[in-house]
Amino acid sequence: MKKPGAASLWAILAFAAAFAAYSPTLRLGFVWDDHRMIEENARIRSWSADNIRSWFRGDPFGQGLNYYRPLQTFSNAVDFSIWRLNPAGYHLTNLLFHSGGAAVSALALSAAGFPAAAAGGAALLLACHPVVVEQLIVVAGRAEVMAYFFTVLTVWLLARPGPVSFAGALMSFILAMLSKETGVIAPLLALLLFYHRGTLRRDWKKTIPLLLLIPLYLALRGRALGGMPLTELGAVEMLLRAAARLPADIFHYLAAAVAPLDLHSHRARPEPAAWLAAVFGLALAGGLFTLALRGGRTALFLAGWYLVNLAPKVPLLLGNDLMLDHWAYGANLALFLWFASWLAGTSKPRVRNAALAGAALLLAAVGWLNVSRRGDDLKIYEHALPRTFSAPLRYNLAREYFLRGDFARAERLLEEILQRDPSNEMYLNGLALARMNTGRAAEAAAILAGAAAEGGYAPETLLNLSLALEKAGDAPAAEAAARRLALEFSNYPAGWKRLADMRMRSDDGREARASLEKALALDPYDAETLGKLGALEAGDKNYARAEELWRRALKLDPGNVSLKKNLERLESLRR
Repeated sequence: MKKPGAASLWAILAFAAAFAAYSPTLRLGFVWDDHRMIEENARIRSWSADNIRSWFRGDPFGQGLNYYRPLQTFSNAVDFSIWRLNPAGYHLTNLLFHSGGAAVSALALSAAGFPAAAAGGAALLLACHPVVVEQLIVVAGRAEVMAYFFTVLTVWLLARPGPVSFAGALMSFILAMLSKETGVIAPLLALLLFYHRGTLRRDWKKTIPLLLLIPLYLALRGRALGGMPLTELGAVEMLLRAAARLPADIFHYLAAAVAPLDLHSHRARPEPAAWLAAVFGLALAGGLFTLALRGGRTALFLAGWYLVNLAPKVPLLLGNDLMLDHWAYGANLALFLWFASWLAGTSKPRVRNAALAGAALLLAAVGWLNVSRRGDDLKIYEHALPRTFSAPLRYNLAREYFLRGDFARAERLLEEILQRDPSNEMYLNGLALARMNTGRAAEAAAILAGAAAEGGYAPETLLNLSLALEKAGDAPAAEAAARRLALEFSNYPAGWKRLADMRMRSDDGREARASLEKALALDPYDAETLGKLGALEAGDKNYARAEELWRRALKLDPGNVSLKKNLERLESLRR
């Protein structure tokens, strides 16, 4: 049997290091966007034709956002089929993509002509660097690590000879683009690889089929998202903002790569003084000019790899006031490669390996600390709160306070963010729920009625309006709102569940059962719906059907004491 080469051994080491460094994330629950993308997402719970079509016809949240990530939703559906709602399995998938991306990075850089120690050392640092932390804490961050894995896999396969590798590269490229928009950079990275190893004239044609796929992908994306462009900025405005912002942004990302000590969610873009921004701009321009004139092949490769990986983030950097830490995830490999190459060229193997191991352990320790500080919803939001002005983050923190029963703190945060965005329907719903739970249900109903009168409202607004009206003592209006919800949003399972609750309170078991059956048809994996429908069946002495429903519910919610007691009662009746 042929022994694995040095590059393969480094790839195995990078994979193992990534897995070991971030294995603590396997103990985390669902965090942040995971609640909507996974826990509340009926579209991943069955392999129906309608669900599969929906993955390719919109964003992963189903909210009309400017994201196109069908492969991410597909992977969540696979995870649900295996793990149901056990978060460990979903975190494992994220960790495997990150570990795989680090391993393939070692192979791709080796194929580019770098010594195995330099290529593997760079991959090892990528594996352990904590800039990836949030993409592993939050399962919804999978798109970044998944797209990087398929992107670098495409590059490596293109570098290999033979039709099988080329076919694999084509498939991998398609998967990279369907993971996240950043996947389109793979052909450019491949050209950089060919340039560095001196085969550009021979191999550049390999990228033509990939480049031809990009317009098809963009057309598919545009159709799915209703023609939403990648950015709303015009060309002139983009150039002006790029000159003013990008140099400082790049220097920030470089500093965070070297000293990743203040990583947090929804980072606000720094706004340096005009003179400092000019200094950053001149320094960056001078560096690029020097590279163009005197830079060798390796220096140009490193600069190209960094800038090409950062390029897809430029519209985001220019179009809003946030700059997320993980946007430099793939770009950082160039910095790690420079450091590993310098070590390989200036020190003995033992010293080099010791330095790489020390750096990797230090980065992993910072990553572990970051995971411990940000490992659940409350931690991740409170950690970032003093560091960013982000309204979505404040809303999410208010939601956590609400779920923990601290309605007053939730209300204060919601009032704060509504001062900036007074017509935001989601924030209005949050404020209404907070006031409903502090004894002001009538005020809550008034807020929600106003939101529902605006048009274009979400189903949650009618759902919460029905709850608020009932709590305010107006049961007829509450039921009318529930019927309106079921009529206007017939594919919204929570609407049918709400109507069923209202009918059960009116002792109308027949309509309640019909409503629950509709909710169950829309979401067959909702333990609450299964439990309620089982109770109705048991009340009508349909014990076999009740047992079937309760057992299905218990598989989804194994710790549910009420379901267990119901099944025990059925057993006692049989005796």
